[in-house]
Order: sequence, then C-alpha cells, then structure tokens
Amino acid sequence: MSYYLGLDSSTQGLKAEVIDTVAGKVVGSFAVNFKNDLPEYKSPSGYLPNDDESVRCADPRMWVAAMDMLFDRMKKADFPMAQIAGISGSGQQHGSVYLNAPIPDWDPAKSLADQLTPILSRAVAPIWMDKSTEAECAWLTEKFGNRMRSDTGSPAIVRFTGPQIRKFATKEPEAWAKTKTVHLVSSFLCSVLCGHDCPIDYGDGAGMNLLNLHKLVWDPEITAATAPDLMNKLPPVKPSNTIAGKLSGYFTKYGLKTGIPVVVWSGDNPCSLIGVGGGSFGTAVISLGTSDTFFATMQNFDTVLGKNTEFGSHAYGYRYNPKTFRYYAYSGNALYGYADSTAERYAADNSAITFVPLESGAVDIATCTISVPDYAFVSAGYRPTVTVKNSNGVTLTQDVDYTLAFTGCDAVGTGSVTVQGIGDYAGSV
Repeated sequence: MSYYLGLDSSTQGLKAEVIDTVAGKVVGSFAVNFKNDLPEYKSPSGYLPNDDESVRCADPRMWVAAMDMLFDRMKKADFPMAQIAGISGSGQQHGSVYLNAPIPDWDPAKSLADQLTPILSRAVAPIWMDKSTEAECAWLTEKFGNRMRSDTGSPAIVRFTGPQIRKFATKEPEAWAKTKTVHLVSSFLCSVLCGHDCPIDYGDGAGMNLLNLHKLVWDPEITAATAPDLMNKLPPVKPSNTIAGKLSGYFTKYGLKTGIPVVVWSGDNPCSLIGVGGGSFGTAVISLGTSDTFFATMQNFDTVLGKNTEFGSHAYGYRYNPKTFRYYAYSGNALYGYADSTAERYAADNSAITFVPLESGAVDIATCTISVPDYAFVSAGYRPTVTVKNSNGVTLTQDVDYTLAFTGCDAVGTGSVTVQGIGDYAGSV
C-alpha cells in the first residue's frame, strides 16, 4: 500500500495531507501554525512586523523549521512514513527567497533552519502581501507598457515577484550581486526536500511578471530590465507534472524513504483550483483565506485586459459574466469591461464606480446554437419559442444578449427568424 503526501506552505502555517489513492481517502492530516508553534520567529500573522505597513516580509527559516516540526510530529504520531511513495506541495504565491549558494544536501545532524542561515543572501522573503513596490511597477509599466500584460499575463503588480526583485536589486545592489538564485516559495521548499535547486512550475511562474506565457520561457527583455543578470539567477521553468528530483536522505530521520520522487511544487491558488475540481472549463472557484480569491480555468489563453486570472489575483477584483465566461477586472473604483456589457451595466448601477471601456470583445452570435421548433400555423401574431445557447452550453436571455425579428410568420407558409446579438454578443444569424 502506497500513500502520497501533499504539503501546503501558506501565509500562516504548514499543512500536510496524506492520501491513499487506491482507497480514495485522506489517511493523515497534520499542521504547524507559525504563531502558536514557532513563536521564536515573531510572526504571529505569518510575517515580520514592520513600521511601514506596505512592507510584508517573512523569515524563510521559519518555513523550513515548520517542515522539520511537521515531519517530527508525524513520526511521533506513529504515522507509517515509510509507506509514502511520493511528495509534492504548494506555496503562497509571489513570495521570493534569495540564496548566495546552491541548496545543499542537508546534514541530518543539524536543523534545516541552522543550515539555511549561511546561504541566505537576503535574510527576509517578501511575500504576496507586500505592496511596497509602486515605484518599481511604475518604472516597468513606463518601459514595457501593454507588452507587460500581453506577454506575462498581468500588468506590473506590486505583489508580484518581478517588481520585488527589482526593488531588492536597486536598493541593495551588493546583496543582489551576491545572490546566486532567486526562488519562489514553492520552488524553494521543493528544493529543500530534494537537497538541490529545483525548477519553478509554469503555474506559479505566471505570477511573477517575468514569464512569457506565449512561449513559456522567461522573457529575455523583461527579465534583463528587471534586475542585472536575473536570467542567470532564476531556476528553469518546467511543466507542473515534472519530477523535480528524489527526496534527500536528510528526511530518513523521520522515517521517510530516501529517493522517493518529489514533483515540482506550484502556487497555492493553482493547486486549489485543481484540488477542488476546477480544472475543467466552466467551473469557477471561490477561495476564502488570508486572501480571498475567485478564479477559474480558461478555455483558451487570452491576455485581453480583465480576462486572465492572474490580472485579478490579490491586487484586483472581478465581475464575472457566466454567459460569456468573461472576467471584468476592476482596480479601486475603475471597472474595466466592454461597451454595452455586463460590466457597463453594473457600473451604471453603482455611482462610486467609473466604467472604463475596452476594445470590443463581443462574442459572435453565430458561434451559438439556435433552436427553433417546427410548428403548424396557428394564427397571425403567434411566435415560436427560440432557444439560444452559447458554446459553453449556457442559455442566453432575450433582449439582454440578443433580439429576435420574425418574418413570414403571420400566414401559412415558411417563416424565418433573425437573431441579432446585443450586449456581450454581436452579429446576426
């Protein structure tokens, strides 16, 4: 019998779920809370106090101390650690860890936190809650304009990793020069398990303002402009099902088998989407936690403003139109959407919101399925029921999404109907 271990390093703690894939059930759940279990790191909310409310950084040693503590608890609870046949995990998105040397093959006689200390080129790790990079975002926006959004999937966002890296490189150039590797939280903790540096997966890499989503590679121009020699300091980026390596022998002291496969970690939001069954198109997910997130899988890659998931993550909110599966993003009191659309109508009903129109993105009504039943002539003025469904199988609403114009229906003979798209739909059929 083999079990599989999933770890989640969130803002406030580290959790473990062990599943029996044959039986289809959870066989073990364990957790470490940073506030209650690791008070020595003085991070009751998962980050270090700072007089500047825009600065939110954590001590990465706390994260690995939690890993030691978690596995120790599992061992002391007599959990059958040797039956675990594979491990993967998720980490809070956008946070970054800065190292001056490769991740080592850990010495089991010492703690992970003690061994991590000398290889940190930056003692703290900015996390997703940090919003101190407005100047860096403004600079990146001025330099790259719309290309930042169209190629990385998001405008320059204060919480994203690229602007955070730029701030560190410009404010602390000597420490930046000593930095050999920049990890996300996910790739860092995956590397800790393997005892060597591991890749960043596409899902978490998409939240950095650095990954070209069209080519799935670090964007050379944006990366070079963000910080000196950044391209050489980033781990490779790989698909989310990549086996990153084998479990380090360090963890045999907890009863785990050395050499079991470790799959690359991803961000907590992408993993949540898959974990709750939201990986299929048309399913939306709401996640309520330290951050509240609304996300879903898109059928096709699209970076039109307000329609990609990372654009709205954390820094922005959403209006969602289930009839078109479009996301209308808003920031502050500005709501972005299409003219004569759900977004514009919502803004019209809320005086505090300013509608910002985008270029037309209406769906061609010809892509919809239109059903008109055969019927015998009854009397002048009679109209058959017309059903219009979009490509997602959602039934549209007459006089909101389309209008109907009948001809030849007031006498015996052959009649016809024209369906004219309105609102989020255009064209006629």
